[in-house]
Order: sequence, then structure tokens, then C-alpha cells
Amino acid sequence: DNLFERQTTRTLAVYVQDHMRLADGWFATLGIRLDDHDRFGTKATFRIASTYQIRNSGTRIKATYGSGFKAPSLYQLYSLYGDEALDPETSSGWDAGIEQSFWSERLILGATYFSNEFEQMIDFDSVNWKYVNIGTAKTSGLELSAIAHVGSAWTLSAGYTFTDAKDKASGENLLRRAKHKANVSA
Repeated sequence: DNLFERQTTRTLAVYVQDHMRLADGWFATLGIRLDDHDRFGTKATFRIASTYQIRNSGTRIKATYGSGFKAPSLYQLYSLYGDEALDPETSSGWDAGIEQSFWSERLILGATYFSNEFEQMIDFDSVNWKYVNIGTAKTSGLELSAIAHVGSAWTLSAGYTFTDAKDKASGENLLRRAKHKANVSA
């Protein structure tokens, strides 16, 4: 048996994107998304990204800025732990970084700084065992990456991310968000 009655929702989304060459080595991408949610209404979000490649040096400078919208899931609204009064989460964020390639792109190293602001962030309150909206939250940090093409058949990659995630009202760290993450793949 189900713990809660069957619930449904409808979301209709349209996304449009354009990739433009602004000058030699300079590119930009602009994307706009329109979400129409049957409970939370219509919301437009966007993302703009730009990259500049210095061809002779193997250097690529990149940056993005965008916004986001996330409606609560049916589980977050109607489960034993849910709250039907939850509001949708909205966000805006940016990042800026650099990639440097070596030896005809056989090795690529990268570093990116990021920052995101959230309004009405949906999180789990482990004291009351309910999903809640956090008024404002912020995440920021640094991502480091390395990709090595070894021979003709192997690619090795590694990444590290440091994230500082805080509830802006209380100053407390957000729960269940790793401060340090690393990965390696072959």
C-alpha cells in the first residue's frame, strides 16, 4: 500500500539556445528556458556562457552566468516527510575559469571559481524530519581538473572540488553537502 494518495503534477518546458562566434577565438552561448508548472506558475530562466581561446598558447578563458528554478518534488510535497506549503527554489550563479593545454592537448589542466545564491532553497530539516525552505543560501568554491590522453586508447582524468555551502540567515553550514570532493577515472 502507498503511504500517501496518488498525486500528479504537470510541467511544460521550452528551451532555446544559440551558439555564436563573436570574433576569432571568442564564442558565446545564450540559452533561455520557460517552465510552466501547473501549481507554481510560469518561470523564465537563462544561461549565458562565453569562452575565449588564445590559440598559440593553448589557453582558454571561460565564464558563465545563469538563473534557475526548481519546483518541489511530489515526495517533498506529499510524503510523510513532505510539506504542501513548500515554495519553489530559485537561484542565480556564476563561474569563471581557465584551462591550459600542453603537448598538443595531451594534457589539459583547469581551475574554476564558482558562486551560487539560492532563495527558498529546499532542504531536509533533520530535527523535525520535514522538508523545509531555507530563506537564502550560498555555495561557492573552487574546482580543479586534469585530463591526460595517454596513447591512442586511454584518457585519464582527475578532479577536485572545494565547496563552502552556508545558510545565509544562520551562518550555519548546509547539511549533506561535501566540503571536499575528488574523482579519478580512466
